[in-house]
Amino acid sequence: MGNIRNSVLGGYNYLYNRFGEGIFNIGIIDYTDDLIYRDRFPEIRWLQHGFRDRWFADPFILSADNETVTLLVEAYIYTKRKGVIGKITAGRQPFTLLEYETVLESDTHLSFPAICRDGEHICVYPENCHSRNSYIYLYDPSAQKLTERRLLSPYPLVDAALFEFRGENAMIATLSSDPHGTTCTVLLPDRENVFEPYQTIALKDNSSRGAGLPFTVGDKLIRPAQNCNGGYGVGIVFQEINKVGDTFTLTEVGRFDACDPKYDTGFHTFNKSGDIAIVDGYRLPPRFVKKTFAAIQGIINRISKK
Repeated sequence: MGNIRNSVLGGYNYLYNRFGEGIFNIGIIDYTDDLIYRDRFPEIRWLQHGFRDRWFADPFILSADNETVTLLVEAYIYTKRKGVIGKITAGRQPFTLLEYETVLESDTHLSFPAICRDGEHICVYPENCHSRNSYIYLYDPSAQKLTERRLLSPYPLVDAALFEFRGENAMIATLSSDPHGTTCTVLLPDRENVFEPYQTIALKDNSSRGAGLPFTVGDKLIRPAQNCNGGYGVGIVFQEINKVGDTFTLTEVGRFDACDPKYDTGFHTFNKSGDIAIVDGYRLPPRFVKKTFAAIQGIINRISKK
């Protein structure tokens, strides 16, 4: 009887994870520098893939050419109830998955695989705030794995991004105690290249959480951030990073909310390379589906108490 019950619960959990919760997907757009000032976001071409046991979000660009783009992403595995870091190679036209490989898995949830380059080396520092520390890894392209972990910061950082401003290395993130509120933290490296908090920046609304790597537009350094007003990651905010004396500042220059009918609930990652940018989108299941699963869960709960 116990085996039957476990099988039923396992089947329900799989169906709920696949159909009862919202799902993400990643998309590609054509990029030009005037995008951050536009009133209308470009058309998004969503990734076509055959996976039914996971969704993809938080895309960062490893490489891109005229034919393909290679990404590091969060792959959320339904049966594991957590994210792992995956590598995707996709064709650009159409935007179709060609290869997938898991490059890092932890006991706790992983997401936001931010990339930095140190000469010929590629380093990756995913979000793993449940571990209570932030780590950076060396990417081994031959093994397709993240290796040689070292401490990046002794703080549970959320969606951190390294950047260089006027020759100074810095990092910006939110803390797990307030991941998508009105304040973010700038961190600077100590002598061991471990990042410690330097300054807090207060913003006008809930747009503190990072959405990707800072990038340049002309002589401006632009930080993508998340609009978390009314919900987690409902849109993208572009903020100019500057420094007045010893104080870093963020000034909003544009924002876009979720604007695509296929993924109309969330829009919370933006990374660019050359003439493309990679984004993600989120959608909720229809209301009747949520109600159906809630009713089934109620029945399961009553049976389990007997």
